[in-house]
Amino acid sequence: MLPCLRGDYVGADDRTVLITGATSGIGLQTARALAGKGFTVMGVGRSKERIEAALGLFNDGDVRYFLADLSSQRQVRRLAEEVKQHLDGRGLHALINNAGAFYSYYALSDEGVEMQFAVNVAAPYLLSHLLYEDLKKAGGRIIMLSSASHFRTLVRWKDIQLSRRYRQLKAYKQTKLFAVLLAREFNRRFQGVRAFAADPGLVNTEIGLKDTRGAARLIWNYRRRRGTEAAAGARTPVFLAAETEPCEGVYWKDCRPKKAARNAMRDDYSQRIWEYCARLCAVGPETPGGGGGNDGSG
Repeated sequence: MLPCLRGDYVGADDRTVLITGATSGIGLQTARALAGKGFTVMGVGRSKERIEAALGLFNDGDVRYFLADLSSQRQVRRLAEEVKQHLDGRGLHALINNAGAFYSYYALSDEGVEMQFAVNVAAPYLLSHLLYEDLKKAGGRIIMLSSASHFRTLVRWKDIQLSRRYRQLKAYKQTKLFAVLLAREFNRRFQGVRAFAADPGLVNTEIGLKDTRGAARLIWNYRRRRGTEAAAGARTPVFLAAETEPCEGVYWKDCRPKKAARNAMRDDYSQRIWEYCARLCAVGPETPGGGGGNDGSG
Protein backbone atom coordinates (compact mmCIF):
# COMPACT_ATOMS: atom_id res chain seq x y z
CA MET A 1 0.00 0.00 0.00
CA LEU A 2 1.31 3.42 -0.94
CA PRO A 3 1.45 6.14 1.74
CA CYS A 4 -1.51 8.46 2.16
CA LEU A 5 -1.32 11.99 0.80
CA ARG A 6 -1.01 14.74 3.35
CA GLY A 7 -1.06 18.19 1.77
CA ASP A 8 -0.61 21.47 3.62
CA TYR A 9 -4.09 22.68 2.71
CA VAL A 10 -6.72 23.40 5.36
CA GLY A 11 -10.01 23.42 3.53
CA ALA A 12 -11.56 23.30 0.07
CA ASP A 13 -11.01 27.02 -0.42
CA ASP A 14 -7.27 26.36 -0.56
CA ARG A 15 -7.55 23.67 -3.24
CA THR A 16 -7.44 24.12 -6.99
CA VAL A 17 -8.31 21.42 -9.51
CA LEU A 18 -7.81 21.19 -13.27
CA ILE A 19 -10.30 19.13 -15.28
CA THR A 20 -9.87 18.37 -18.97
CA GLY A 21 -12.89 17.79 -21.18
CA ALA A 22 -14.97 19.89 -18.79
CA THR A 23 -17.56 21.39 -21.13
CA SER A 24 -19.93 18.41 -21.20
CA GLY A 25 -20.66 14.98 -19.77
CA ILE A 26 -18.64 13.61 -16.88
CA GLY A 27 -16.09 16.43 -16.97
CA LEU A 28 -18.69 19.15 -16.67
CA GLN A 29 -20.49 17.38 -13.83
CA THR A 30 -17.16 16.81 -12.06
CA ALA A 31 -16.40 20.52 -12.35
CA ARG A 32 -19.84 21.53 -11.03
CA ALA A 33 -19.63 19.11 -8.11
CA LEU A 34 -16.19 20.29 -7.03
CA ALA A 35 -17.13 23.95 -7.43
CA GLY A 36 -20.11 23.23 -5.18
CA LYS A 37 -17.72 21.84 -2.57
CA GLY A 38 -15.74 25.09 -2.55
CA PHE A 39 -12.86 24.10 -4.82
CA THR A 40 -11.28 26.54 -7.24
CA VAL A 41 -12.03 24.90 -10.58
CA MET A 42 -10.12 25.23 -13.84
CA GLY A 43 -11.69 23.50 -16.81
CA VAL A 44 -10.39 22.76 -20.29
CA GLY A 45 -12.45 22.72 -23.47
CA ARG A 46 -11.66 22.74 -27.18
CA SER A 47 -14.50 25.03 -28.29
CA LYS A 48 -15.10 28.66 -27.27
CA GLU A 49 -18.84 28.19 -27.76
CA ARG A 50 -18.99 25.13 -25.50
CA ILE A 51 -16.85 26.84 -22.88
CA GLU A 52 -19.23 29.80 -22.79
CA ALA A 53 -22.21 27.45 -22.52
CA ALA A 54 -20.54 25.51 -19.69
CA LEU A 55 -19.69 28.67 -17.74
CA GLY A 56 -23.37 29.61 -17.84
CA LEU A 57 -24.21 26.50 -15.79
CA PHE A 58 -22.20 27.60 -12.74
CA ASN A 59 -24.23 29.60 -10.27
CA ASP A 60 -21.29 30.50 -8.07
CA GLY A 61 -17.74 29.49 -7.20
CA ASP A 62 -14.29 30.34 -8.53
CA VAL A 63 -14.36 28.84 -12.03
CA ARG A 64 -12.40 29.57 -15.19
CA TYR A 65 -11.76 27.73 -18.43
CA PHE A 66 -8.81 27.30 -20.79
CA LEU A 67 -9.10 26.65 -24.53
CA ALA A 68 -7.00 23.76 -25.87
CA ASP A 69 -7.22 20.90 -28.33
CA LEU A 70 -5.60 18.06 -26.40
CA SER A 71 -4.85 16.04 -29.52
CA SER A 72 -2.04 18.56 -30.11
CA GLN A 73 1.05 18.20 -27.93
CA ARG A 74 1.91 21.80 -28.77
CA GLN A 75 -1.40 22.95 -27.32
CA VAL A 76 -0.98 20.70 -24.27
CA ARG A 77 2.33 22.45 -23.57
CA ARG A 78 0.75 25.86 -24.02
CA LEU A 79 -2.09 24.85 -21.71
CA ALA A 80 0.39 23.80 -19.01
CA GLU A 81 2.14 27.17 -19.22
CA GLU A 82 -1.16 29.06 -18.96
CA VAL A 83 -2.18 26.98 -15.94
CA LYS A 84 1.16 27.64 -14.24
CA GLN A 85 0.79 31.37 -14.84
CA HIS A 86 -2.70 31.32 -13.38
CA LEU A 87 -1.57 29.35 -10.33
CA ASP A 88 1.19 31.93 -9.77
CA GLY A 89 3.18 29.68 -7.48
CA ARG A 90 0.21 28.05 -5.74
CA GLY A 91 0.01 24.28 -5.78
CA LEU A 92 -2.42 22.23 -7.85
CA HIS A 93 -4.48 19.88 -5.69
CA ALA A 94 -5.72 17.61 -8.49
CA LEU A 95 -5.37 17.06 -12.22
CA ILE A 96 -8.36 15.15 -13.55
CA ASN A 97 -7.51 13.81 -17.01
CA ASN A 98 -11.11 13.37 -18.05
CA ALA A 99 -11.04 14.29 -21.76
CA GLY A 100 -11.59 11.33 -24.05
CA ALA A 101 -11.98 10.56 -27.72
CA PHE A 102 -13.56 7.71 -29.67
CA TYR A 103 -13.02 7.57 -33.43
CA SER A 104 -14.71 5.05 -35.68
CA TYR A 105 -12.04 5.63 -38.34
CA TYR A 106 -8.26 5.93 -38.34
CA ALA A 107 -7.30 9.59 -37.98
CA LEU A 108 -4.08 11.36 -37.08
CA SER A 109 -3.34 14.43 -34.98
CA ASP A 110 -1.24 17.32 -36.28
CA GLU A 111 1.83 15.50 -34.97
CA GLY A 112 0.90 12.23 -36.68
CA VAL A 113 -0.46 10.39 -33.62
CA GLU A 114 -3.62 8.27 -33.83
CA MET A 115 -6.36 10.44 -32.38
CA GLN A 116 -7.64 8.13 -29.64
CA PHE A 117 -4.10 7.57 -28.44
CA ALA A 118 -3.28 11.29 -28.71
CA VAL A 119 -6.22 12.42 -26.54
CA ASN A 120 -6.68 9.45 -24.20
CA VAL A 121 -3.03 8.58 -23.52
CA ALA A 122 -0.41 11.04 -24.77
CA ALA A 123 -2.19 14.17 -23.51
CA PRO A 124 -2.74 12.89 -19.93
CA TYR A 125 0.82 11.59 -19.80
CA LEU A 126 2.31 14.87 -21.02
CA LEU A 127 0.09 17.18 -18.97
CA SER A 128 0.78 15.16 -15.82
CA HIS A 129 4.50 15.52 -16.47
CA LEU A 130 4.35 19.24 -17.12
CA LEU A 131 2.27 19.98 -14.00
CA TYR A 132 4.05 17.56 -11.67
CA GLU A 133 5.90 20.23 -9.66
CA ASP A 134 2.66 22.19 -9.18
CA LEU A 135 0.90 19.04 -8.00
CA LYS A 136 3.78 18.17 -5.69
CA LYS A 137 3.48 21.56 -3.93
CA ALA A 138 -0.04 20.63 -2.81
CA GLY A 139 0.60 16.94 -2.13
CA GLY A 140 -1.80 16.51 -5.01
CA ARG A 141 -3.18 13.68 -7.07
CA ILE A 142 -3.60 12.73 -10.71
CA ILE A 143 -6.83 11.06 -11.79
CA MET A 144 -6.90 9.20 -15.10
CA LEU A 145 -10.28 8.19 -16.55
CA SER A 146 -10.34 4.47 -17.29
CA SER A 147 -13.12 1.99 -18.01
CA ALA A 148 -14.16 -1.60 -17.40
CA SER A 149 -13.38 -2.09 -21.09
CA HIS A 150 -9.71 -2.46 -20.07
CA PHE A 151 -10.50 -5.98 -18.85
CA ARG A 152 -9.60 -8.80 -21.24
CA THR A 153 -7.66 -6.36 -23.41
CA LEU A 154 -4.46 -7.47 -25.13
CA VAL A 155 -1.93 -4.87 -26.26
CA ARG A 156 -0.70 -4.91 -29.83
CA TRP A 157 2.80 -3.88 -28.83
CA LYS A 158 4.25 -4.05 -32.34
CA ASP A 159 1.63 -1.56 -33.58
CA ILE A 160 0.29 0.29 -30.53
CA GLN A 161 -1.49 2.93 -32.61
CA LEU A 162 -3.08 0.27 -34.83
CA SER A 163 -1.87 1.90 -38.03
CA ARG A 164 -1.92 -1.35 -40.00
CA ARG A 165 -5.25 -2.77 -38.89
CA TYR A 166 -7.35 -0.18 -37.12
CA ARG A 167 -10.30 -1.28 -35.02
CA GLN A 168 -12.09 1.48 -33.17
CA LEU A 169 -13.06 -0.50 -30.06
CA LYS A 170 -9.65 -2.14 -29.85
CA ALA A 171 -8.01 1.29 -29.94
CA TYR A 172 -10.33 2.59 -27.22
CA LYS A 173 -9.89 -0.43 -24.93
CA GLN A 174 -6.13 -0.20 -25.18
CA THR A 175 -6.19 3.46 -24.12
CA LYS A 176 -8.24 2.60 -21.02
CA LEU A 177 -5.78 -0.15 -20.10
CA PHE A 178 -2.93 2.31 -20.56
CA ALA A 179 -4.65 4.73 -18.15
CA VAL A 180 -4.28 2.21 -15.32
CA LEU A 181 -0.75 1.27 -16.33
CA LEU A 182 0.41 4.89 -16.47
CA ALA A 183 -1.12 5.65 -13.06
CA ARG A 184 0.74 2.68 -11.57
CA GLU A 185 4.02 3.68 -13.19
CA PHE A 186 3.69 7.30 -12.10
CA ASN A 187 3.34 6.10 -8.50
CA ARG A 188 6.36 3.85 -8.89
CA ARG A 189 8.64 6.53 -10.34
CA PHE A 190 7.75 9.73 -8.48
CA GLN A 191 7.07 10.84 -4.91
CA GLY A 192 4.74 13.43 -3.45
CA VAL A 193 1.88 12.93 -5.92
CA ARG A 194 -0.57 10.01 -6.06
CA ALA A 195 -2.10 8.78 -9.30
CA PHE A 196 -5.41 6.92 -9.64
CA ALA A 197 -7.48 5.45 -12.48
CA ALA A 198 -11.19 6.17 -12.09
CA ASP A 199 -13.86 4.03 -13.78
CA PRO A 200 -17.12 6.01 -14.10
CA GLY A 201 -19.09 3.02 -15.36
CA LEU A 202 -21.34 3.10 -18.42
CA VAL A 203 -22.53 6.71 -18.71
CA ASN A 204 -24.97 8.29 -21.13
CA THR A 205 -22.62 10.79 -22.82
CA GLU A 206 -21.87 11.93 -26.36
CA ILE A 207 -18.36 10.44 -26.58
CA GLY A 208 -19.47 7.80 -29.06
CA LEU A 209 -21.25 10.35 -31.27
CA LYS A 210 -18.70 13.12 -31.75
CA ASP A 211 -16.25 11.50 -34.17
CA THR A 212 -18.06 8.40 -35.32
CA ARG A 213 -20.17 7.30 -38.25
CA GLY A 214 -22.09 4.32 -39.54
CA ALA A 215 -22.55 1.27 -37.33
CA ALA A 216 -20.36 2.60 -34.52
CA ARG A 217 -22.57 5.66 -34.13
CA LEU A 218 -25.78 3.61 -34.17
CA ILE A 219 -24.44 1.11 -31.62
CA TRP A 220 -23.30 3.80 -29.19
CA ASN A 221 -26.60 5.68 -29.56
CA TYR A 222 -28.38 2.48 -28.52
CA ARG A 223 -25.92 1.43 -25.81
CA ARG A 224 -25.68 4.77 -24.04
CA ARG A 225 -29.39 4.64 -23.18
CA ARG A 226 -28.49 1.92 -20.66
CA GLY A 227 -25.95 4.21 -18.99
CA THR A 228 -26.29 6.37 -15.91
CA GLU A 229 -26.49 10.14 -15.92
CA ALA A 230 -23.20 12.03 -16.17
CA ALA A 231 -23.52 13.23 -12.57
CA ALA A 232 -23.40 9.60 -11.41
CA GLY A 233 -20.35 8.92 -13.56
CA ALA A 234 -18.61 11.91 -11.95
CA ARG A 235 -18.92 10.54 -8.40
CA THR A 236 -15.69 8.53 -8.37
CA PRO A 237 -13.41 11.24 -9.82
CA VAL A 238 -15.04 13.76 -7.47
CA PHE A 239 -14.46 11.43 -4.52
CA LEU A 240 -10.81 10.92 -5.43
CA ALA A 241 -10.27 14.66 -5.81
CA ALA A 242 -12.18 15.72 -2.70
CA GLU A 243 -11.29 13.09 -0.13
CA THR A 244 -8.36 14.04 2.07
CA GLU A 245 -6.71 10.63 2.12
CA PRO A 246 -7.79 8.05 -0.49
CA CYS A 247 -4.95 5.69 0.36
CA GLU A 248 -5.39 2.25 -1.14
CA GLY A 249 -5.43 0.99 -4.68
CA VAL A 250 -4.97 2.48 -8.11
CA TYR A 251 -8.13 1.43 -9.99
CA TRP A 252 -11.33 2.85 -8.45
CA LYS A 253 -14.99 2.39 -9.24
CA ASP A 254 -18.09 3.36 -7.24
CA CYS A 255 -15.87 5.40 -4.90
CA ARG A 256 -13.86 2.40 -3.73
CA PRO A 257 -10.73 0.56 -4.88
CA LYS A 258 -11.32 -2.41 -7.17
CA LYS A 259 -9.15 -5.17 -8.57
CA ALA A 260 -7.92 -4.15 -12.01
CA ALA A 261 -7.34 -6.48 -14.94
CA ARG A 262 -4.33 -8.77 -14.77
CA ASN A 263 -2.64 -6.97 -17.68
CA ALA A 264 -3.11 -3.65 -15.87
CA MET A 265 -0.98 -4.91 -12.96
CA ARG A 266 2.01 -6.02 -15.02
CA ASP A 267 5.14 -4.03 -14.21
CA ASP A 268 6.69 -4.78 -17.59
CA TYR A 269 3.60 -3.39 -19.34
CA SER A 270 3.53 -0.21 -17.25
CA GLN A 271 7.22 0.46 -17.88
CA ARG A 272 6.87 -0.27 -21.58
CA ILE A 273 3.96 2.12 -22.21
CA TRP A 274 5.62 4.79 -20.05
CA GLU A 275 8.80 4.65 -22.10
CA TYR A 276 6.80 4.65 -25.33
CA CYS A 277 4.96 7.83 -24.24
CA ALA A 278 8.24 9.42 -23.15
CA ARG A 279 9.64 8.96 -26.65
CA LEU A 280 6.40 10.04 -28.32
CA CYS A 281 6.19 13.24 -26.27
CA ALA A 282 9.95 13.84 -26.13
CA VAL A 283 9.92 13.94 -22.34
CA GLY A 284 12.76 12.59 -20.21
CA PRO A 285 11.17 9.51 -18.58
CA GLU A 286 12.68 10.35 -15.18
CA THR A 287 12.24 14.13 -15.38
CA PRO A 288 8.71 15.46 -14.80
CA GLY A 289 8.20 18.78 -16.53
CA GLY A 290 11.19 18.34 -18.82
CA GLY A 291 11.55 17.72 -22.52
CA GLY A 292 11.08 19.64 -25.73
CA GLY A 293 8.75 19.19 -28.68
CA ASN A 294 7.49 15.93 -30.13
CA ASP A 295 10.12 13.99 -32.03
CA GLY A 296 7.52 12.26 -34.18
CA SER A 297 8.56 8.75 -33.20
CA GLY A 298 6.16 5.94 -32.47
